[in-house]
Amino acid sequence: MADIDKALPNVEQTINIPPEEEIIAHQETGVTQVSPDDVKVEEQDDGSVEINFNPNAVNQPGGEGHFDNLADLLPDDVLGRLGSELNENFSQYKNSRKDQETGVTQVSPDDVKVEEQDDGSVEINFNPNAVNQPGGEGHFDNLADLLPDDILGRLGSELNENFSQYKNSRKDWEDTYTRGLDLLGFKYENPTQPFQGASGATHPVLAEAVTQFQAQAYKELLPATGPVHTQIMGRPDRQKEDQSVRVKNFMNYQLMDVMKEYEPEFDQMLFYLPLAGSAFKKVYYDELLGRAVSKFVPADDLVVPYTATS
Repeated sequence: MADIDKALPNVEQTINIPPEEEIIAHQETGVTQVSPDDVKVEEQDDGSVEINFNPNAVNQPGGEGHFDNLADLLPDDVLGRLGSELNENFSQYKNSRKDQETGVTQVSPDDVKVEEQDDGSVEINFNPNAVNQPGGEGHFDNLADLLPDDILGRLGSELNENFSQYKNSRKDWEDTYTRGLDLLGFKYENPTQPFQGASGATHPVLAEAVTQFQAQAYKELLPATGPVHTQIMGRPDRQKEDQSVRVKNFMNYQLMDVMKEYEPEFDQMLFYLPLAGSAFKKVYYDELLGRAVSKFVPADDLVVPYTATS
């Protein structure tokens, strides 16, 4: 009977183990020996130890400063790759905006406005008419007469939409404010319920609270000596004290004597403030009067977002 070879094809039947010298040589290939002098050991605040086997890996020799020139430190092969990549990126970015650069308006020297400043510098304006349109050089000119219709249409639509949103956002406040004015008892009513000519009464507690707030706030904010007080910043001396007195006297003279409307407008504002919760003043220069003017603006006449803080 013939013998049958049961061994698998293409399979080695023996294992060849290399000599020990060859194994050690293979393990040591590519391993860098590090001496104790090249290792940096730092103790951390929590008691642990941080071991850095290559302290100079980040700060190359001669490049410890933050603003050192890396081109003087990096090898040529690294600089070559960086330079090629930088040049390639620059070409791509330049080509990507080629369409935007097409159609650039050429500006002639006659269209450029050069103004010398007080400090000796020069201000160059390549389009002097960009802000002040022809016929609109004045600060108070009407922009509606200068802007084209398409721009005015967009501005008008946006303004109307914002006004409607701000008005609706404070609807609850407006209802509460209106009911509060009715509870003051200053409104004349002719009740028809439960019968024609019936009498009605409103408790004056709200009116008394408003009047007391107005009186106390007026006494504090508009005293007999005037609403303006001065404070000397830094070390006081005779010259600063005299200057502060002059400033205080002049400001009080302007508010209480020159600006005739300041006191009655302020008094009216103090009455509406506890009712509405907010009150506003508009201070501006009046061309006709030739002086500053301070006017009280009721909260229901100023439309802003209800959640606005300033």
